Amino acid sequence: MHISEFIKAVQSELSQLNYIQETSIESEVFTARIKVKVKDALSIYIFYNQKTGTLSYALLNQYRRIWGIDCNDPVGWHEHTFENPEGHILIKPKNVYEVIRKLHTILQIIIYDN
Repeated sequence: MHISEFIKAVQSELSQLNYIQETSIESEVFTARIKVKVKDALSIYIFYNQKTGTLSYALLNQYRRIWGIDCNDPVGWHEHTFENPEGHILIKPKNVYEVIRKLHTILQIIIYDN
């Protein structure tokens, strides 16, 4: 996916979430870094490298990953579950919509159940 298409897809999906406070995007020729402030110490960090195919979605609490989905060599697509963010569970490839929906489900639990 071209870098501009990726950024546009992420922005579109994030715009559906009513608890997003602030978003910043840094992009270069082949990379994008998207930082999203959610609430208090919660934030989202998204990284994409068009050239290598590396992709990372991380939900952070006080700058520490508490959930994420990544695609990189040599591991491939994998999830860092909310229950065990340090572990790797191999998963099928996900598109932006699928990852943001999963992220939304986890944020609903954190924000509204606490």
